[in-house]
Amino acid sequence: MIKLIQLKQVMRNKRFLMFTIFVPCCWFLFMIALSKNDNFGHTFLYYVWYVTSALMGIIGNSIVTFGMRITTSKRYYLLQFKISNYSILKYLLDSLFSQLILNLLIVCMISILGIILGVINISYNFLIIFLALNFFGIYVSLIGFTIGMLMKKTVFEAGGFPIMMVVAIMITPFKTFMVNNFVDYLTYFQKIFPGYYLINLSSNIIQNNNIGLSLLNFTVSIFLTSVPFILLLWFKFIKEV
Repeated sequence: MIKLIQLKQVMRNKRFLMFTIFVPCCWFLFMIALSKNDNFGHTFLYYVWYVTSALMGIIGNSIVTFGMRITTSKRYYLLQFKISNYSILKYLLDSLFSQLILNLLIVCMISILGIILGVINISYNFLIIFLALNFFGIYVSLIGFTIGMLMKKTVFEAGGFPIMMVVAIMITPFKTFMVNNFVDYLTYFQKIFPGYYLINLSSNIIQNNNIGLSLLNFTVSIFLTSVPFILLLWFKFIKEV
């Protein structure tokens, strides 16, 4: 029931439709058109644009839209924890399930656009990238949930976009088109987080390189960097309940 209510709330949210579906799809369409017109487009770049546009939608949905929804409704749910059998863990799992559906919708829309344009082919490699994107979506949704629970609404309204930009910087592969000391240091920091390995995994899949190490690093990074957010939630819930 809670999952259905959350999904209905989001689907009626014009901001979700505009910034997490329409804008990434338009950006993907623009980059594909630019690649073809300038004769530098090929399979590798098409998949880079596909992954990047999907991440734009996922991060916008999971950090900004989802975080705002949590910080707006958390007082109601914190009260429910005290007067009903609806547990904190159930709230988290229901919210993450709703996010999985929404992120799946975002990735599917961009995938369908890529297939229609003839730049994405349904294959085993594509399926790995598709699943990795949705797995990453659960991870950033956990971050959005934590931020929403810890921040006040007014603070989140002011800081939501900068937080999204920081997350975006952590997944942007600057190393592929820039070479300087600052980018080297930034890359070392990026390697802590799974976004770096998601881009690396996608690159290796597209170029038919060995993906085992990238997939392992991606998975391990997600679980290790999830721990601080889980601990923050645990301390927050102990304090509230």
